[in-house]
Amino acid sequence: LIFLAAPVLADCGDSIDGERVPCSCGDIVIADTRLQPDDPVVTEQCPADGLLVRAPVQARTVVVDLNGQELRGSGVGTGVRILRGGVEGATIVGGVGAAPGVIAGFREGIRSTRPDDLRLLTNVVVRESRDAGVVVRGSRASIESVRVEGNGGDGLRASGRSVDLSGLEAEDNGGRGVRDRARAGERDVTSQSNRVG
Repeated sequence: LIFLAAPVLADCGDSIDGERVPCSCGDIVIADTRLQPDDPVVTEQCPADGLLVRAPVQARTVVVDLNGQELRGSGVGTGVRILRGGVEGATIVGGVGAAPGVIAGFREGIRSTRPDDLRLLTNVVVRESRDAGVVVRGSRASIESVRVEGNGGDGLRASGRSVDLSGLEAEDNGGRGVRDRARAGERDVTSQSNRVG
């Protein structure tokens, strides 16, 4: 009998023998990850989802740092879909400093529909989605310094018990700039040139 060792499977951003595993379209992120300019999810157009975030059951959080990079879709799927964000919720950071991360050309840019799965979305531009730019259902989510523009549906759809909006800009979206069904705290929110409202 010959026994073959099973291949070592890793998720993007993990390290195997000291080498980082690049992130590709459709990969599942289970630990803190910072995208690099040569990751396939950055250099290629995604045929469906960009990245899926699924924290391990006992994890406190998962941080996805777009590092100023752009995820580009082909009109289907979601740019960043949060399936499970951890006990404290996931954090999606566009980048450190002046350069935001960009999510463009998916069916939806960012989607988080379980109440506690998103803690923070910051410094991101979401544009050219076929439907909504950002869809979030939150109980304690914060959306800061985010721009939603040129999306086919609403720029941002918020629902749930609490979604705080700060420094949000919504422009040239095919639906409402901001459709807010959450009890949101809104500071410095601008919405202009959208088809509705």
